[in-house]
Amino acid sequence: MNLVNNFGSEIVQIAIDSIAMGLIDEGPLKIDLDDVPEELRAKGSCFVTIYKGGNLRGCVGTIFPNKSLAEDISANAHNAAFNDKRFDEIDVDELLDGDVVVSVSVLSPLVKVDCANNDELLTKITMGEDGVVMIDGKIVSVFLPQVWDTIPDKRIFINELKTKAGVDKNYWSDTVNFYKFKVDTVEADWPLDEYYEEDEEQ
Repeated sequence: MNLVNNFGSEIVQIAIDSIAMGLIDEGPLKIDLDDVPEELRAKGSCFVTIYKGGNLRGCVGTIFPNKSLAEDISANAHNAAFNDKRFDEIDVDELLDGDVVVSVSVLSPLVKVDCANNDELLTKITMGEDGVVMIDGKIVSVFLPQVWDTIPDKRIFINELKTKAGVDKNYWSDTVNFYKFKVDTVEADWPLDEYYEEDEEQ
């Protein structure tokens, strides 16, 4: 089942509500699992990305499922807005200014790529479709499939994935593992009226 096709509005609403909750409270939206569709109660992982004016404004995600998908969406949305160390915390004025998009990418299960070297790795990933995870001990690096939009070349894609991990582009070891995955993505503009109309009338 494609969760985004069936529950896209619910998925992105959880993310939006969690960010809104973070503006008035210290934590993410608390999920009552009785109030969400059964399919979103199952364990799942996602990345939540926030764009401002078309530019990245925050992105946090989970590789391995450890909670319900609904709870994962809420936690990652809050962290993307307030705990992505690359950016300042998002604030009300920035949201009121408009042109903010919230995007949720639901990950498929990870598939280990059986490869003995970098060249073999390149033959087993599909450009434009696969996200890739690199793990070697404490070294972890992830690119969502959306990164292909800006790096439409397999070798450069993997080189930049390694650079993101803080290692050389030629890095390889007997313990490094690569995984690939797909995503289903839903996004929505930040709904200004829904959250601020009442305050503006006061």
